[in-house]
Amino acid sequence: MPLQRAEDRQRFHEALEEARRAALDAGSAVEDVGELGTQHVHFAPFLHLIRGYLQSIKQKQMEREELALRSVDFAATEVADFRAIFSSHVVPAYLQVREELKEPCHHLSYLVRRLASQPRVSCSEVIRMAASIGARIKMSQRSMLRKKIREFSSERRSELDQESQEELPDEDSVEDGVDFAGFLQIMQWMQDCNWCNINAAAEEKLLQPNQSSFSRCVSAP
Repeated sequence: MPLQRAEDRQRFHEALEEARRAALDAGSAVEDVGELGTQHVHFAPFLHLIRGYLQSIKQKQMEREELALRSVDFAATEVADFRAIFSSHVVPAYLQVREELKEPCHHLSYLVRRLASQPRVSCSEVIRMAASIGARIKMSQRSMLRKKIREFSSERRSELDQESQEELPDEDSVEDGVDFAGFLQIMQWMQDCNWCNINAAAEEKLLQPNQSSFSRCVSAP
């Protein structure tokens, strides 16, 4: 939860009060909830607070995917194929959290971060996918791809974390990769600009036996 700014802390306190009311509505005893407006957080409202926090993240992720789906030209079957490809290459949640945390933290904080982590594919994995179908990738083209991932990562952060506007994420954030919405947009961008002549490479791969599902998706008209 972002708490750096005063408005972030205000939203946190409002969410905590809502969590206390939700705990009472769910049948928790008053002594297990605590008084409204206090600084002490009991376990029951804490659970409702985390539940609301995770639901808000999930809702924003769904909204982001809906926007991405409206911005690409892929058919529903192609989107389903891309989702399967994406899911098979995601960075495990525990590795995401381990990479994000710069220093040891409370085990409860680690658990919340792990639950809140969103599936994503690293930049290196996207490059490996393209190389697997025969795309010849130069250093300048790698830099171009990383720039696009930085753009999509910047959009994701501003939408999901509600942080102050940044120029672009740093290089470590680029390697963190993109969520599914960003992945779809990257795939559309690759097709549109024929990045590394990937369209021809995918079509050539289709003529070979045991072609990958990635080549089928990329070569789709």
